[in-house]
Amino acid sequence: MKKYTVLHIQKNKTGTHSQKLDEHIRRTFTPKNINPELSHNNRQLIGDPAMPIHKAVDDFIEKNYSYKTKTGKVRKTRSDVIRSVNIILSASSEVFYNPKTENITNTPEKLMHDWTAANLSFLQQEFGEKCISAVLHMDEITPHIHATIVPLVKTEQGNKLCAKTFISRARMSELHDFYAEAVKSLGIERGERRDKNREHVKFHKVRYSLRELQEQHEMMENKNKILEDEHRLKKQRMKNLNEHYFSEKRLSQMKLIGLQNMNCLREELRNLNESNQSLEHRLKSLQAVSPKS
Repeated sequence: MKKYTVLHIQKNKTGTHSQKLDEHIRRTFTPKNINPELSHNNRQLIGDPAMPIHKAVDDFIEKNYSYKTKTGKVRKTRSDVIRSVNIILSASSEVFYNPKTENITNTPEKLMHDWTAANLSFLQQEFGEKCISAVLHMDEITPHIHATIVPLVKTEQGNKLCAKTFISRARMSELHDFYAEAVKSLGIERGERRDKNREHVKFHKVRYSLRELQEQHEMMENKNKILEDEHRLKKQRMKNLNEHYFSEKRLSQMKLIGLQNMNCLREELRNLNESNQSLEHRLKSLQAVSPKS
């Protein structure tokens, strides 16, 4: 089975959405789609784990943003400007499958090390210091990395925020190519190229679909457990009925044997009475013919 790269790009503004994404990446709250028992395997690859990502973005922009007006003054950023881009790096689940444990929660250590190193090399080569955070998540269905990029580009008027550089179709296609090249040595291929006739499914919808499948799987397991319990109870009930049946059958057999023995005794008693009567009759006859003294 072929193994493919997964690369998803999401633009972030300031506000609630950016804050929720920050909380999700840094695990400051526990999402429903994770396994908390595996969260200790998550790792901060780039950036300070103690600093909120949106704060690191603001600090980087404050230090490096320098886009000027014609008069030479630094232009203020617009309120609706894209301040950061979140890139999710992963691969098809077959990449992380462990044949020894037959699951993807215990991916071989060397494979994870090599895959993580290849991802870090890709991020540093493509974005350099603009990648202000990278977090490895090991507590979801498939291991993946959240990389936060500040889309600053150099212009004649200074460094400018321009997310189009990252989210244009041409650039996204390039990133897919470069990412596939970075993990090529691990046997992972580039995903299929965009088909205009193919419907694009957003990542959050895929995640919710996976969550629904997990919930359905859990419901099926619970139903199976209930059915197994019912089957076990029915089996025990049948065993008890069989024991009761054979007990009743033995009792009936014993009653029948007792009745037969009683009939035999009655027959013997009747025969003894007849013999006794015959003996009494003979005795009387003998007494009648015997000479009187």
